Amino acid sequence: MKQKTFAIQDSYDVVKYLDEIKNSDDYKNASAVLVNIFTERFQKDYISYLTGIVKNSIGKARIAGLTCIFGFSQGEFVKKSTVFTVFFFFESEIEILEYDFSKISVDEAKSSLVSKIDGRPDLKGIQVFTTPLKNNVTNDFLSSVSFEHCEVPIFGAGAGFEPSSAKSGLYIFGDGIYENGVVVTLFRGQNLKIYAESTLGWAPIGKEMVATDVLDKHILKTLDGEIAGDVFKKYLGVTSSDKFFENTCEFPLMFRRGGRWIARIPIEKDESGSVYFTADIQKGEKLMFSYGAKKLIMQQSFKLAEYMSRKNLEGLLLHVCRNRNSYLKEDE
Repeated sequence: MKQKTFAIQDSYDVVKYLDEIKNSDDYKNASAVLVNIFTERFQKDYISYLTGIVKNSIGKARIAGLTCIFGFSQGEFVKKSTVFTVFFFFESEIEILEYDFSKISVDEAKSSLVSKIDGRPDLKGIQVFTTPLKNNVTNDFLSSVSFEHCEVPIFGAGAGFEPSSAKSGLYIFGDGIYENGVVVTLFRGQNLKIYAESTLGWAPIGKEMVATDVLDKHILKTLDGEIAGDVFKKYLGVTSSDKFFENTCEFPLMFRRGGRWIARIPIEKDESGSVYFTADIQKGEKLMFSYGAKKLIMQQSFKLAEYMSRKNLEGLLLHVCRNRNSYLKEDE
């Protein structure tokens, strides 16, 4: 396979780059083409324009995309732009599944996805784009699908926004555009190899606390029987619901699941003291606060980069957690 990534600022850039792709030998010889689109523009009309021009210009391509706070192109950090990452597959195939939770139930979507991934020896990777900040249905869907039997790498991202902006205009998209859904890309090919790696950098600290009351799988009501908001006040000194994310992002809650440390970042606290997360926490799990040491985070990131550079990769996707951006700022 081959990969081409470019950042666009206006419609002229879109037309120019897509014409280059359409006339390239890579496109003509490809058995499948995937276009991942990452855009900082949250207007639905603009997203519709982008996807429409891709479909009209390079009809062989399938599209998966989301709104985000920034992107990377040609090894450079870019802002206030839209990034296209185009993958040309010469022996492999891709399939995109789109689930709109305003039209179908979580159970229906789960059943559809499981039927697509069960018994597929040629399935080598699953990319998932979600809308976790808009609803809890997405989180229920992801936590309700058991991937234990599925040994292929699973990776992806959630639609994001600047901390200072409103939460409106968060979208994922494929053939359609969704505020409340999941777009899944299946990568298939006998000779295809996909590596999915992650780096955390935060370290657990302090006492273990049991999640004693959890609502809708992502709202933490009590820890060790205490109101969750009171626990954050006791250990972090955070009392106000205003800028709750900004004041707690340095200290995610961590727990072990499947032999790995998992971090959960609170995004808000309501008047009752319940704390909201964008992914699931299970009742009975043992949680610990953690702290971020910038030096350790950077060391682990460089170590992972060095490891991946030895893989002789033909393509690379990088997803950066919004929390890393908020905490590390310029260092990120």
